[in-house]
Parts: sequence; C-alpha cells; structure tokens
Amino acid sequence: MGKIMITCVYLLVIALLARQMAFEKRINMDERTSLGSTMFAGSSVSFSSAKPGKGGLILSPKSSVPRTFKPPKVFQDIYDNMDSEDAEERCKRYGFTYESSPKRRIFFGALIADEPLDAARLHAAEAYDLYHTVAFVESNATFINTPRDIRYLPGTAANKELSSGIFGKNADVFVDFWYEAPHEKDAMVREGVQRHMIGQRWKAQGMRRDDIGIVADLDELFTRDFMLALQSCDYPPLMKEKKCKAPKYAANTLNFEALPSCMSMKRLNHPDLMMGECTEGIGDPTDRVVALREFKREFGNREIAFGLHPKRSGPFYSDVLKKFERYPLWGTQDYREVLGTIPLNVGEKFTAFHLHNFFDDMKTVRHKYATYGHGTGEIENVTLSRISASLDLTVRCVHGLGNYGVDNPRHRQRTLREPSPDLPVPVYFQDESYVKRRFEQVRDFVLEDEQIYGSGYEEVLRQQGKAS
Repeated sequence: MGKIMITCVYLLVIALLARQMAFEKRINMDERTSLGSTMFAGSSVSFSSAKPGKGGLILSPKSSVPRTFKPPKVFQDIYDNMDSEDAEERCKRYGFTYESSPKRRIFFGALIADEPLDAARLHAAEAYDLYHTVAFVESNATFINTPRDIRYLPGTAANKELSSGIFGKNADVFVDFWYEAPHEKDAMVREGVQRHMIGQRWKAQGMRRDDIGIVADLDELFTRDFMLALQSCDYPPLMKEKKCKAPKYAANTLNFEALPSCMSMKRLNHPDLMMGECTEGIGDPTDRVVALREFKREFGNREIAFGLHPKRSGPFYSDVLKKFERYPLWGTQDYREVLGTIPLNVGEKFTAFHLHNFFDDMKTVRHKYATYGHGTGEIENVTLSRISASLDLTVRCVHGLGNYGVDNPRHRQRTLREPSPDLPVPVYFQDESYVKRRFEQVRDFVLEDEQIYGSGYEEVLRQQGKAS
C-alpha cells in the first residue's frame, strides 16, 4: 500500500512539473505577442489586436510626455524633512533592522477606471519618487461587464497628467488596456483576470527578485514613512522569504471617507506587498507547481488546495504541496485575493491609507456602487446613507452629526489628531487650503444629492437647525 501511495505522489509531481513547463512556454509565447504585435504606437489605440471573442491585454509604449511636474513647496518641504530622517531610527520604529545596501526598488500596480484624477494626485503625492514603475490596467468594461469608455488613451489629458512626473521624475508610468470579450466570467473573476496583467508590465520593466511589488486600488497607498522603511530596512520573514507559502504583507490601513477630516474606525488590510522572489514571472519557478485557477484553469483566483482557503481564513494547501513544500509563485491577482500574511511588529501603527470615495461628484459615486465589484446595485430613489455605511459616514461628517444613530463600531467616526508615527496624515492632507476646499466641495455634492433623494436625517437636522 505504501509503495502505491509513493508511486501516486511521484506521478502527481511529474504531471504537475509537465504542466508547469507547458504553462511557462505558453506564457513566454503570450509575452512575445503582447510586447510585439499587440503594442500600439502614436496617440491612439485600437483593440483590434486582441483576439475576437477572447479579449486580451494591449501593452502601451513608454510615454514621451516630458516629466515637467514639480511638487508644491508644502509637499517638497515634507519630503525633505521625512526623507532625511535617520534610516536606522525609522527601521527601529517598525521592528526592522537597517540595511546599508542599495535601496530596494518598488513596483506598484492597480486597476484604473472612473476614479477622478484627484485620486491619482493624492496617491502620487505620498509616493513621489519612491516607485520605480507604476503599472495601471484599464478595461473597456466594468466588473459586471457593462461597456465603459476608455479614459486614459495615449494623448488624452488624463494620460498626459499621469505621465507628467506627478509620481516622480524617476518613476515610469504605464496605462495598459484590457479588452473584455463577452464570456462566462463573474465580476470577481473578471477583476482577478485584469489584475493578473499587472505582472506582465512589471516583468517587461525588469523587475528582479529583490524588488518589492505592491498591488492595490488607486485609492489605497502605503504611508511614505513605511515605504521609505521598506526601501532601506531588512526584515527577514518578508525580505528573505523563499518557500512562498505565505509571503505577503497586508497593511494596517487608516480609512478616510471622502474628506480629510472624516475617518472611520473601520480597519482594512490593503494594499498588499511581497518580494519579487515569490512573484509569478519574476521568482524562480524551478521545482514549483503552477496554481490551478477557477477560470479555464489559468485565470482568476486559485483553486482550493493551491492556496485559496474555502473560508478565506488563511492559505490552504494540499497535503502533497505541504509535504514537498512546492508552493506556487504568486500572480499579481494573488497579492490581493489569497490570504497568507507575514505579521510585522508594528503594534497599532498604521502603515497605509484608504482614501475612499474621493470622487468629484455624487453621480459618479452612485454609478460606482451600481456597477463595480462590491456595488449594491440598489441606488435608485434611495439616500446616500441607504446605499452604504461608508456614504452614511460621509453624510454625518458633512452635517457634523458625529456618531448619531451608529451601533456598529466599525462605522463610527475616528477623531483626527496631529500627525504622528501612530496616526499618520497623508502628505496631501497637510495642505490646509486643500482640506478646506475639499470639505466645501463634498458638502455641496451631498446637499445637491439630498435635494433629489433626501438625507434620512431630516428630523435631527431640523432639530439642530441644520436642515438643507
């Protein structure tokens, strides 16, 4: 019986290795296609190079837009003060040790859609000159597969601003395009397929095993202080991880709702990072299996037994993988969807921000909740507070209602304090003129929306003499 079991395990390993070799060969062929015939030039792009009925990725060329952007003085002063801090002291703050070798490079990737350019400006201000590469992927369809207009084509004002140097004079910024063909993928699988494409750009940009990869939404960003620590400090469980069983760090994230002064008690765990060592297409695939995935075995989330836990409570691997420690490399979609976090000794320190719903109007916000991955779909003839708890907090912040009527502690408003290592404030929010301007803007959006849909707080606002 024992010999039969050993033979079965051996055959399984051989089969997985064969599949891996075929997969790697296919990926290399796809890569040559993506970097060759599908690359477009000039100021416009056509999706005609994607295969009819199948969709595909179109990689954009490096932008020729001059990087003329210069940070405002208020931001430059922050950079000068923060970046010149003693590196050893910063490392100690996070339980790291100082490493004098060259600074690690950081590769960032995100899907991009209807976020306003202000979201990019907020993110770029925090990460200015810290990213080596910024890889965006934009699709011609929402996650529920409704058509949408591409906003960031080469030559557009939006594309030019992203490439103008707002992420730093040394950061290469790309917007690549995913053509979505009709098929049976559900919303979250579609999101995973698109996010997987970030890794192709990183590889084309020469990402190495000792580089850091960060996958997030555009409104999710590590604090500048923490990113500086990642570049110069050593933490072996993260930086020296080789097995890749659970190689990522998920942030301890401070959540802002539409306003710099409107923070919630809700804790999030994005963005996510790991080293190139464990990233698919970058790390060494020798003696590793390739994870089977839920859509056509190659795309979307991993299947159970290849790391995706059925109850999402941690990484789950088959007994065969655990015995041989043949853990798969992580695709850029796995950064976000597969649990397997390395704990850091940061205590209650926040290491990231979520700048949620920093849109330019409420019409776009309502569209987002109706059409994207976590949307409710029920936005017609209801108040903002009925759509989501996040929007309810924004309404309460605008009207100064604090935690009126709130039972769930996650949805309570957090009190703003002065910037400190324990409660950091984004670089952009340290511009007092922006803080004032943003509050007035959101207040007007909310009041305008309430003229149409109501607020749900009419009675208490009348009692306080604040009715709109």
